[in-house]
Amino acid sequence: MGCYGILPIVKALMLLVVSFFVLLGVTKTDSKNLKQFGRILAIILMTISAYVFIASFAVDLLGKQCPFNYKMQMMRHRMQYR
Repeated sequence: MGCYGILPIVKALMLLVVSFFVLLGVTKTDSKNLKQFGRILAIILMTISAYVFIASFAVDLLGKQCPFNYKMQMMRHRMQYR
């Protein structure tokens, strides 16, 4: 998994778990407005987790270099010549 590794997948799974518990809490409430807010919040969390998951694989499949790798290489280069 190249640059990003397993961390984005873990973050996406954590967002999915949070959205599950939001939906679980929404089913237990009686307020119509709170149910609607909870569903919207869960959809937003699921969308963000899907974006993180897809973006982590897209970067690896397209062969793009992680932007942090370049910055780290430049920092190492500067440290050597101090």
